[in-house]
Amino acid sequence: MVAKIKTVQDINRAIYYNEHKVREGVAECLYAGNFLKDAPQLSLLEKKQWFHQIMALNQQIGKPALHIPVSFAPGENISREKLTEIACEYMDRIGFGGQPYLVYYHTDTAVPHLHIVTTSIRSDGNSIDLSFIGRDKSEPARKAIEEKYGLVRAQKQRKAQPYDLRPLPVEKLQYGKRPTKQAITNALAYILETYKYRSIPQLNAILRLYNLKADPGKRGSRVHQHGGLLYQMLNEKGQPVGIPIKASSIYFKPGLQWLQQRFQSCPPLDATVLREIRRAVDYSVAQRPLEWTPFVNTLRTRQIAAVPYMNSQGILYGLSFVDLNAKAVIKASELGKGYSCQAILKRLGLDPFLQPLPQQALLFPNQTSGETMQQGQNRHPDHSEVLDILFRPEGQQQGLPYELSQKANKKRKDQSKRL
Repeated sequence: MVAKIKTVQDINRAIYYNEHKVREGVAECLYAGNFLKDAPQLSLLEKKQWFHQIMALNQQIGKPALHIPVSFAPGENISREKLTEIACEYMDRIGFGGQPYLVYYHTDTAVPHLHIVTTSIRSDGNSIDLSFIGRDKSEPARKAIEEKYGLVRAQKQRKAQPYDLRPLPVEKLQYGKRPTKQAITNALAYILETYKYRSIPQLNAILRLYNLKADPGKRGSRVHQHGGLLYQMLNEKGQPVGIPIKASSIYFKPGLQWLQQRFQSCPPLDATVLREIRRAVDYSVAQRPLEWTPFVNTLRTRQIAAVPYMNSQGILYGLSFVDLNAKAVIKASELGKGYSCQAILKRLGLDPFLQPLPQQALLFPNQTSGETMQQGQNRHPDHSEVLDILFRPEGQQQGLPYELSQKANKKRKDQSKRL
């Protein structure tokens, strides 16, 4: 048995996450502790309101909600009645037996598991002390429950198989394979929680790997004026397909305000991550590729995805790297001197005007869409597959890169002086 206590700020989001899984048929609400009704009789509104009434008694706590995933070893066949009993005993042992809590049983990962949603605010307005709760309360509770119910011990479970409660990684989306809204929602539930990003362009660099984009709308459009956000599925050429989905229609509402909180809470990238990306780039350059695609393919073998920024003329003016191990994204220019887009092209001996990037370069790692990596390297670039300006930074206008525009302006000034 493995239990991980996570404090969260938004109780609604924790509830919506689990209720969405219930509606998808991959979860069920097993038990409602200290509610006025049993779990089957509780509506979504009643679940939220009961928590809100308790949490309103103390609004000074930054993260008053707890979302506790509890997993069991693969192959353990535990009845729902026994799972409920285990969950209740666990909550008693960590000091939350008298709190309102909901127990959900999930089957959407490689390991079936529980999710428990509760709050640290008591009915008298005081808060339960969470200091060292994992070490002092959760670990002793886990060991006692493992012994009492004959469960596989966590230490043996970790040695036998690394455990991860996150949803199984999604594949690149394919239009028409699944209902559009369902496919986009499932992908976002994984991507937005798993990856680190600090802006819309950075998020789009990640989403592009999954044939997705986040679209705040063009300046002057209704979507942009009202601060809206659309999520759009893309085809293999990077072109929008299907109906865009409003962020407000997705159960956890990942709109601009929601994303802004994620941007602000995103920690700075660890120096080791930056070092690994630099090493991967240096290694790929050292292979002396004659074209862009072999360079990108070599990066992919080291779990780094390169996402180019192209203007409408097919000219490369920017580059981001997505570290698929660290689940982080960074602009090439932020890696330091010698790693900007232009610097890398110069190191490769490639001309940005003559190197339109094939869509092949954005294939998700370990997915070749019917082609082997070697076949991809031998494939000639197709100019029809050049990316549009999907990933241009906010405020970036179409046309030539800034440096080139500056030169053009200088040239025009010199001509006017001669006249």
